[in-house]
Amino acid sequence: MNRFWLCTLLIVVYFPNSSISQTMSFNADKIPLCAGAHEWPPYHYFKRVDGKKTEEIIGVDIDIFDEIFTKNGIHYSVELLPWKRCLHEAMKGEIYDVVFGAGLNDSRRDKYVTTKGYYTVVPSFIYVKEKFPSGVKVEVPSDLKKYGQLCGVRGFNYVNFGQKNEEVDMGSSDYHFLIKKTLALRCDISLVRYEILAGWDRVLNMNIIGDDWLILNPVPNNPPESFHLMISKNYKYSDELKFFFESEVNKLKRSGKFKSILSKYTK
Repeated sequence: MNRFWLCTLLIVVYFPNSSISQTMSFNADKIPLCAGAHEWPPYHYFKRVDGKKTEEIIGVDIDIFDEIFTKNGIHYSVELLPWKRCLHEAMKGEIYDVVFGAGLNDSRRDKYVTTKGYYTVVPSFIYVKEKFPSGVKVEVPSDLKKYGQLCGVRGFNYVNFGQKNEEVDMGSSDYHFLIKKTLALRCDISLVRYEILAGWDRVLNMNIIGDDWLILNPVPNNPPESFHLMISKNYKYSDELKFFFESEVNKLKRSGKFKSILSKYTK
């Protein structure tokens, strides 16, 4: 027997949790992933050509998946759907098996197999300077509620902002409409992720950060928010995929490749 294949067989037999054995379990399948159609630059969004949206999905997530899946001979697909539909379909595991770029809460941890976070963002808030000319003084996340109505994007998770989701007006379909709603004074405080807001500025030319009308601050005494893969519990290789993805992300970070991919979309 060829020495390479003999060694591979021994690894699979004696180390069943190794990345080689895990990959062999699901590399014959095409892994369908979904995320929200609201877009999440610089991590995933529709490519623009001459300012017009195309159907091509690009971003940090896609480059990472190419490194982790494609280069290991694993086929995958991504689609951006209405966020609640993506969550529901991936939980069933019939059309989609994985949600990518998802923040966690207790409900999501219970419904999916979740990976370790592979990137973090800074929970932040914005308000109209004219509405609060003396500023908004916040020492802990719960102080934000003292200033009135909190707003966010439909289906998003704000537990990691120190808030209760049911107390946040999530009537906006994406960041673009959230900003318009804030400027129209229909929200007192709007909750945003700094890196995503910066992504809309940089990639989609929204020119929000630095706007004289809006004040942007991080939520104080609140840790960075991590984002994860959420894998359907009905996907037969859920544990294998979790192990493999986490292992490959660690390799990308140790090699510096993860940082270079991020820099490509944020410099």
